[in-house]
Amino acid sequence: MLATLANFGHKQLFGSQASKPEMNPKTCWCLEQVETSLPDKLRSDIAGKLLKEVFDWLDDLNKGINCPKAECSKDLITSPEGTVPGFW
Repeated sequence: MLATLANFGHKQLFGSQASKPEMNPKTCWCLEQVETSLPDKLRSDIAGKLLKEVFDWLDDLNKGINCPKAECSKDLITSPEGTVPGFW
């Protein structure tokens, strides 16, 4: 299993991780919480998507069911600069 910031209770940096609480087709995907202090240009330069585009991707995951473009409701802590040494 790939270790991610969210696995350690931190907000993700790039918005590349979504989750679904159950595999019922009518259950909505949610976006793991994203660290908004990471500049969107840096996010786009590294991950290829602006935060708005990440939420558009979430909308695509939920296509065909009525779901909000929302982050998952978890108590994740911020991932400020310095969280990932040598990177952010």
